[in-house]
Order: sequence, then C-alpha cells, then structure tokens
Amino acid sequence: MRECGGLGGYSGIPSYYISVVDGIQQRAGAGVKVVFAKGCRISEPDMAPNFNTISPYTAPSEDTDEKLMKEALETAKSADVIVFALGGNEVVSRESIGDVGMGKPSYGDSDAIELPGRQNRLVHEIAKLGKPMIAVLLNGNAYAIEQLASEVPAILEGWYLGQETDNAVAGVLFGDVNPSRHLPVTIARDVGQLPVYYYKTPAARRGYVSHENAPLFPFGYGLSYTTFSFGKPSLDREQISANETARVSIVVTNSGARAGDQVVQMYVHHGVSSVVQLVIASRGFKRVHLEPGASTTVNFEVGPDQLSILDAQMKKSVEPGPVDILLGSNSADTSSVRLTVTE
Repeated sequence: MRECGGLGGYSGIPSYYISVVDGIQQRAGAGVKVVFAKGCRISEPDMAPNFNTISPYTAPSEDTDEKLMKEALETAKSADVIVFALGGNEVVSRESIGDVGMGKPSYGDSDAIELPGRQNRLVHEIAKLGKPMIAVLLNGNAYAIEQLASEVPAILEGWYLGQETDNAVAGVLFGDVNPSRHLPVTIARDVGQLPVYYYKTPAARRGYVSHENAPLFPFGYGLSYTTFSFGKPSLDREQISANETARVSIVVTNSGARAGDQVVQMYVHHGVSSVVQLVIASRGFKRVHLEPGASTTVNFEVGPDQLSILDAQMKKSVEPGPVDILLGSNSADTSSVRLTVTE
C-alpha cells in the first residue's frame, strides 16, 4: 500500500504534497483511528511523489517485501475497513529515453501490464480476511486488474491526480463527492489483448481460444454511488438527406437514492459504406445532473458532422444508407435506433 500517489514524470515537485494516509485521517477526524502499513514496494527506489531520473529499474527485495506484507496483514487484521493504495510510479511508467551514451543502457517501457511488484499477491492474502475492501489506483498507465477486480468489490481509478491527490481521494471515499467520471481508455484483461480499443473494425480482435475476448472494462465505463436507468432512444425523423439533421433523444432517470451525474454517450454504426468503417464510433456525450428519482430527456443532433466518413478518395462525405445511433452509459452498454440517409 502506497503512502503517496505518483505525480508523473513531467509534473515537477510541488510546494506541498499530502499523503493518502494523512488525507484519510484528516477527513475521518480524531474519532477514527487510521492505521497504515506499507505492504510492498513497487521498485527500488520506490519513488514518491516524483523524481524523473534515468536510474534503472531494480526489483524490490523479496525479503523486504515478505516482511512488509507480513506487517500489512497484521495491520489489516485490526481494521474494520481496508483501503489499498495501489498502482505504479515514475520508475515503472515512463517513456524510453534511448541510449544516453557513455555506455549507459536504455531505460523505458514495461513489458507487462499487471500491477507491478507483489501488489496482486498482497491483495490476495489480505482478501482472505473477508473484510470490506476498497482499492485506490494511482497510476500513469492502464493496468490489467482482472485479479484485483475479482477480489476487491470497489475500485477507484485515480490516474495521477496532482498534489491534492489524497484530499480528493478522501473526499470520494467518505462520500463528500459522488464520482461520475468515465474511462477515457479501454482496460485490457491481460497483455495478450493489446492493442485493445473500442473503435475497432469488424475484422479486428479475433480473440484467443482460452480467454474471453471482451475487455475487462470498456471505453466510457464508470460507476457512481447512485444508479441510472435509460429509456429507449427515439428520433424526431427516421429519414434525412445528406445535408439535413435529425434529433435523437433518450430519457435518463436517477434510479438510486443519491444525487449524481451521468455521462450519456452517443455512438454511430454505419450499416452500409463504400469503405470499411469502425464497428462503432463516438460522436458525442453530455453530462447531466439528477436528483434521486428525477428524469431528464437528453438530446443529440445527428447530421453531417456525426455521419460523415472518409471515402476512398479520403474526402469527408455522408453516404446514403442505414445508420444505427447508439446511446448509453459506455461503449458496451447501449441501445440503438436506426436512421436512414437518403440519396
């Protein structure tokens, strides 16, 4: 478990930085006892918050990690709720610098996308305690967290949040803020799925014989402390010409017990085209705030900007034919309505 989150290799050193432990303790107040254990190290040095050096990666000592993990397990036994602060640091998440000369080797990209070090093992051992657990990820790249997702019921993806990281994390964990962000990337199950992205062509991502082909978390995915339901999308007109515009609408309802934001996303799928098109392509999104039980109608304009493709001459054009307009909370959870573009 990390005391501090990373800032990234290009952030510089801020004038102050609040640790995860201090952020939680300050928010919890004097009446709550917060205990901390390191758990394991990511690298040597285990840099935090930020030092962008060209020092080589050195794996943490197994003996050191064994001692740290034993201490963390004992600490976790005394806790009512366990918060894991996991992720990467500037040593294991940086670009390759190439050959710096003078006989020095090149340091750079990782060759795996699982949580570095012995973090998965640490989580697995503490999960056996059967206590409520939350994982906070502080990282500069998207990790394959299939094991983590199977063992920890709540995961907060923070990326690099800056010098106020830990006040922000505490605010979310204690419910001062209802999280509402959605993933800007697709999260793979393992390195074998790379490259993985939602905007694939029909022939892409054939898959492997021994593993599920769907990503662990799709592009646009995100949860909050409330729930939302979507109605069926509808069009104000079912046919348009190439230079006309239609309006697609959908009713969104906050079906939970807490106010929150939802990001309604729009994608398009061309049923017929002169050149191969993406299975779906993002063409818009809107954020809405809803009180518990409230509903609102979200509208999107669908016209040349949303429907045009690059043809064989690499020119933008709106081609005639059916186009599915998909609305939902992420790229894998949508419902559709069909619009026809006429000659």
